[in-house]
Amino acid sequence: MKIRSVPMIAGFLLACLLVTGCTSANSASETSLATSVVQAPRKLPVPAFDPQRPRRVKGSAETTFLKAMSDYAKGKYGPASVTLRDVTMADPESVEARFYLGICYLMTNDNEAGVAELKTTAALGASPYFEDAHYYLAEAFVRKKDVVNASRELDQIITMQGTRAEAARSLREVLAIR
Repeated sequence: MKIRSVPMIAGFLLACLLVTGCTSANSASETSLATSVVQAPRKLPVPAFDPQRPRRVKGSAETTFLKAMSDYAKGKYGPASVTLRDVTMADPESVEARFYLGICYLMTNDNEAGVAELKTTAALGASPYFEDAHYYLAEAFVRKKDVVNASRELDQIITMQGTRAEAARSLREVLAIR
């Protein structure tokens, strides 16, 4: 027996629901809403760089980081990602470089690399970027149509009860995740 991918199965089930009709108007609207949000590319809200936010990166890596953030602030995510990659090579535990590198990857539609960097950011532990890393991971999973992992990240953010909790609740509502 050949195992099909989860997105194929979900798409098949969704097609069956749409063809046969849903059992109630409410479930039909929820299905179409969740489908349209997951299928349509979401415009990612770009986090602004705040130079006053505490940073761990120091020395020559800090100079390189600030150069990258100059490109980032201008919307030049490709060049910023190259420079931020240099920072992460010099300072692998630089949470701010990893966070913004993950965002640059997402902004250039390299979702896999973005997820990897944001997971690393979150794994580095408590930092001013911890909650944001989880939020943007959820956004990246939405882009990848991975509702299970998006839901997991959103639940974690809501549990933290931090500054992103309301945005996480809103995203859950938009996605109709229960």
